[in-house]
Amino acid sequence: MEYEIGHYVRFLELQNYSKSHLKNARCKLGLLQKFMQTRAILEVTDITEEDLLGFMLEVKKRKSNLTGEGLASATVSFYVTYVKNFFRYLKEKNLILVDPSKKLRFARRGVKLPRGYFTEKEMQSILKAIDINEILGIRDRALLELLYSTGLRSQEILSLNVEDVDFAKELVFVGFGKGGKERMTPVGKHALFWVAHYLENARSKILRGKEVPGLFVSLNRKIMENYHLNQRIRIYKAKAGVGKIGGAHLFRHSCATHMLQHGADIRYVQEMLGHERISTTSVYTKVSLVHLKEAYHKVFA
Repeated sequence: MEYEIGHYVRFLELQNYSKSHLKNARCKLGLLQKFMQTRAILEVTDITEEDLLGFMLEVKKRKSNLTGEGLASATVSFYVTYVKNFFRYLKEKNLILVDPSKKLRFARRGVKLPRGYFTEKEMQSILKAIDINEILGIRDRALLELLYSTGLRSQEILSLNVEDVDFAKELVFVGFGKGGKERMTPVGKHALFWVAHYLENARSKILRGKEVPGLFVSLNRKIMENYHLNQRIRIYKAKAGVGKIGGAHLFRHSCATHMLQHGADIRYVQEMLGHERISTTSVYTKVSLVHLKEAYHKVFA
């Protein structure tokens, strides 16, 4: 089974799927492999519909690392997606005769609001908590300003190369979006100022003579990793006294929510965030409505 998983992941890589997607595929299919080993199943051709249903029952028993509670229905559905796509691939390559995942069903999902976002005041407190007298502080200010201004996913912003930022047109080229899709997204002058400041005054000092195409680099003279980004965010949240749980994705939620609160058209926000469906973006309108109701009831209790 390890052989088939390896081939499938390489296939995804050739299709230009993001590093995050490849990592998730390896992880979730690796868990599937371990589960099948507990049933003494080593070959994909021996896996039955009943075996996959047993695996999904085990998945539903898992606890979230973030909350310590059971997995959300959306997370369970991700497992279903990876499993179904894997077996669809095996069937298309004639590696199995029957697809045992056909009857797997996605978990029923209610409308779920984003786990959280920063208020505009909290966002400014976090950004101002960064020490811009240090070269890493300049990098982090540029990174977080750009993250907030564009609403990029963490993997998208860490995959940016220097030439992907068009200062003249005030645009950022996203070449490794979700599902391998490309897009252009606007960026504000304030974020561009900090990116330019970082390029002129910090990036070359961090790299110390090494040539790296990636825009945001670390002291080991390589492109920054996702865990490193979230680690830095945790430091600045603590300094700013902001206790909300979450990392880079909170900047994305904040970008979308603040834009809608200031009157941006939802279809514009959809395009900017790279959402395929308007229903995904419409979740943020519900967040804004929640705060509208709160403000209303403070006046008309």
